[in-house]
Amino acid sequence: MNLKEQESINDYFKDDSKFIGEFQLPDYKVMRGYIGGYGDELRLYYTKFDPPNKKASLCIVHGFGEHQGRFLHIADIFAKMNYAVHLIDLRGFGYSGGPRGSQTLKELHMDIEVLLRQVSKDIPLFLYGHAMGGLLIISFLIRNPQLKVRGIITTAPMLGFPMDRKLKGIKYIAVKYFGHYMEDLVINTKLNITGMSKNDQHIQRCFEDKLMMPLLGIGMAKSILETLNYMESKVQTFKYPIIILHGKQDAVSSYNESVRFYEKCGSQDKSIKLFENGYHELQHDFEFAEMKQIIIDWCSIRLQKAEPFGILLQSRLNYGIPIGKNNSIKILIEKILKILISDYSINDNIQILQQKFMKNFRRNFNQTNRPFRNNRGPRSNFKRKFSKDDNDHKNNNQSDRRPFKRSFRFKKSGKFDAFRTGKRRFRKLSENKGENLENKLDKQLEQYKSGQQVVGNSASSKLDNALDAYFSRKGSNTKENNLDRELASYWKKNN
Repeated sequence: MNLKEQESINDYFKDDSKFIGEFQLPDYKVMRGYIGGYGDELRLYYTKFDPPNKKASLCIVHGFGEHQGRFLHIADIFAKMNYAVHLIDLRGFGYSGGPRGSQTLKELHMDIEVLLRQVSKDIPLFLYGHAMGGLLIISFLIRNPQLKVRGIITTAPMLGFPMDRKLKGIKYIAVKYFGHYMEDLVINTKLNITGMSKNDQHIQRCFEDKLMMPLLGIGMAKSILETLNYMESKVQTFKYPIIILHGKQDAVSSYNESVRFYEKCGSQDKSIKLFENGYHELQHDFEFAEMKQIIIDWCSIRLQKAEPFGILLQSRLNYGIPIGKNNSIKILIEKILKILISDYSINDNIQILQQKFMKNFRRNFNQTNRPFRNNRGPRSNFKRKFSKDDNDHKNNNQSDRRPFKRSFRFKKSGKFDAFRTGKRRFRKLSENKGENLENKLDKQLEQYKSGQQVVGNSASSKLDNALDAYFSRKGSNTKENNLDRELASYWKKNN
């Protein structure tokens, strides 16, 4: 297929009447419309090329700032070879819903899952991803190694950036450590449209395409950086068959990172093809004919021993990257200071002073905030300081001290006041308890005198229990207690 044929297919689907519905072409049927996504009334724009005799499925995931309409010529080629081709506009791109440029890769992984639910479970599955689409597919499969995908095709995958496009200094700090708090703030991606392809007609189409969106949210940039860092430690767990096609003149994504991924990934079936004069969009450049033949041959070989995709179980899917870091304000400040020290070579004495400060702080904190120990272990500074001044607590028994001594952690200021306040609270509680006993005794005497009955026990038995509690509280050796007992027994006999 030459470049003119590519443009004719794209022009055919640009007609407004071909936006939604079913259309029969000579070799296949096309279905276009919206499908439900994960989100508040979120709908994704979806296209399916459905040939009559399907031998495999191919899902195409577009890159950043573009849409599925830029890959219709690839869908046409594979549909004529009896591949059922599925395309989707990711949220925030093309005709799909969602805010523009402020998605996380976790949300885009959910869109990929929605796309995978449209494929047939009875035939093998291939995935094709360009640029950011390649990053999404690779990271999604690293998180879900149980999926039965027959092969991965990536062109110019976004596995890293050239040196002149990497974030540095304050921009890197703002994106990495504050991207979560400023996720709606968009920045310029500095994409050079004329550096996408050597085809001048395609460059003109890019400028005329109103669905192209070059703005990138800081939250999305942070998500991309976190995913790239996560993939570095998990690259060896990638086991799927993969072919990487990349141009050495790519000014958007680094081909060196593609080579690095190819060398380190754990797949036993991997291939890479570098084009000396290739730009970022090989599918819209003069190398497309060679690239197309390489992909067709590669897929044909893998189809000879292919398993069907099977059933997709949502409960077993993972999205995004695992969360294992704390982004509190204290942690963020410490990270920023570490970056500044490492970037600008500040004297190491700052770290030494910081270590001394933390050592003294921990020592003082442990000495002044140690809990009380009742005749067990070393005595705290607080107990040594106030045990002579507060002789009152020595006259009380062990139970008097325990409720407040064992539970309080006093601050450096106001320790003595807190100690005395705790004792007063305990004494007041004891006095109230005694008053309650006396009131209870009076009530029981009145009930017994009036002949009333209490549920569960008679007034007489209740009175006996109350008297026992009252006399046990007063002690057994006092004259007052003996007199009270005699009066109580005399009163009970004569009333």
